[in-house]
Amino acid sequence: MTYNLSKIRGKTAYTTREISELLKVNRKTILRWLKEGLLLLAPNKTPKLVMGYDLKAFIQAKRDSRRVKLNWNEFYCLKCKKAVLAKRGSEHTEKTGKNIGLENREQEIIYAKCKGCSTPVARFI
Repeated sequence: MTYNLSKIRGKTAYTTREISELLKVNRKTILRWLKEGLLLLAPNKTPKLVMGYDLKAFIQAKRDSRRVKLNWNEFYCLKCKKAVLAKRGSEHTEKTGKNIGLENREQEIIYAKCKGCSTPVARFI
């Protein structure tokens, strides 16, 4: 899930209830995040308070851990949940009709099938 980090103020202390209302998630999600390593302001006191900059850093670290770097010849397969190569002979390119970049190049998209599970995959070029 994508959370809007601009709503979180760095120098503000939030309770778990405030975080759940701000990010529109269940309070149990916030409690699970505490077990996963979200830092508390005072661990042995109630209410449980989390500083905004710690919350932003935690969410950003979770995002970065899920990000997959692709090589020029790889696709991301939604079924395999990893970077995969295309099945030989399944690739074809189509123009999107949009121009991108400072050189105003035509944008293209490559369609193919995953080498492992034959799921359709695509990548913009």
